[in-house]
Amino acid sequence: MNAEELKKNLSYDPETGIFTWIVSRGSVPAGTVAGTRSMSGYLRVKIGGSTYYAHRLAHLYMAGKWPEHEVDHVNGQKDDNRWVNLRDVTGLLNCQNQTKARKGSSTGVLGVSKFRGRFKAQITVKGKQKFLGLFDSEVDASDAYRAAKAAVSVF
Repeated sequence: MNAEELKKNLSYDPETGIFTWIVSRGSVPAGTVAGTRSMSGYLRVKIGGSTYYAHRLAHLYMAGKWPEHEVDHVNGQKDDNRWVNLRDVTGLLNCQNQTKARKGSSTGVLGVSKFRGRFKAQITVKGKQKFLGLFDSEVDASDAYRAAKAAVSVF
């Protein structure tokens, strides 16, 4: 898939982030919104027997080439494919948008875990774990994590 082939099949509105079919496809008439939501919340579009994430197609459509890295949704909304909300970034930078703790987290709070009856705050910066301290309350540990995250320059 290249930009020319993409533009023969789909129209992309950078203001809304919506793709629509230019050509009819079987029972799907031209003008129909393209794509379906995946289990993970991202929009996917099937073209020519292959399935692509809509945010990656948006980059191809607008930049004329596939992204070099990952396409990040700046506001964290996986289905918001407006051009102003997308940026081509490394995986390290993309991880900085994480807003929820991973499944199985002992506290359910991003950057905070239980450790020997206290709350440990830590952050990963450029692939390295940084210990931020042990705290008596989950709130204090979370505050330390959020302050450290704010201090990390991701742009």
